[in-house]
Amino acid sequence: MVKTRAASNDGSNYNMNTQWTARRVLVLSLFILGFVGCDQTAKTIARSSLAGANPISFLSDAIRLEYAENHGAFLSIGSTLPEDVRGLLFIGFVGLALVVSFWVAVRTHHEQQLQVWGLALITAGGFGNLLDRLLNNGAVVDFISIGVAGLRTGIFNLADIAVTTGFFALVVHTFKQMRNDHSGNLS
Repeated sequence: MVKTRAASNDGSNYNMNTQWTARRVLVLSLFILGFVGCDQTAKTIARSSLAGANPISFLSDAIRLEYAENHGAFLSIGSTLPEDVRGLLFIGFVGLALVVSFWVAVRTHHEQQLQVWGLALITAGGFGNLLDRLLNNGAVVDFISIGVAGLRTGIFNLADIAVTTGFFALVVHTFKQMRNDHSGNLS
C-alpha cells in the first residue's frame, strides 16, 4: 500500500508541503544523479579495461569481472526481439515507469522511508541502465558475476544491484505493512 500525503482543503499547509516536497525532490534527485554517475563511471572503466580481455577473478573465482553487452532485460530476456520492440519496451516503457517510480517516491508519506528509498534505488538503477541503452546502441554494459560451488549468476552491473536491492526493500516494506495492518485488525 502506498501511503501518500493528503492535500489540505484550506491551503494552510500548502507552503509547508511545498517546501517538504521540494526538499524531497532535491534529495532524491541528488541521490539518483550521484548513483547514475557512479554506475556510468564503473561501466566506462569496465568497457575500457575488460572488453576483449580475459575475466579477472577474485576470492577463488567467487567474484568475476568480465565484459558483456546485454541487449535484453534481466538474463538477456527479450534480447532476440526486433530492435524497434526492444526500444519501445526497454527505453519507452522503462522510461515512463521510472518517472512514475520517482513521482511515487516523492509523494510517499515521510514515515514510509523503506518504501521511499526502495523506490529511489529502483529509479536510480533503472535510469543508470536506461542511460546506458541510450548511449550504447540499446545495450547495457554488464561486468560482474558471482559464483559458488560451480553455480554462477548471470553477468550484471551496479544498476542491477540497485534495482534488486530496491525491490527487496519494497518486499520487506510490504510485509511489514501487512503485519502492521493485520495486527491492527485484531484489536
